[in-house]
Amino acid sequence: NISSQTFKAQVAVGSWFNTPLMPDLSVATNIMRQKMAKGKEKESGRLVSAKSTVIDIM
Repeated sequence: NISSQTFKAQVAVGSWFNTPLMPDLSVATNIMRQKMAKGKEKESGRLVSAKSTVIDIM
């Protein structure tokens, strides 16, 4: 079983994948990896993707 929030996130990512909004999953994957690492250590609130895109996390 998965939570409803996890399901909603999977549906959202699935609907955006391979479109101009999300041509591949590398940015989303990097965000998730960095968010998981954030739980282990404090970060500044800014994430940098593999493509050097700065993403602010609220």
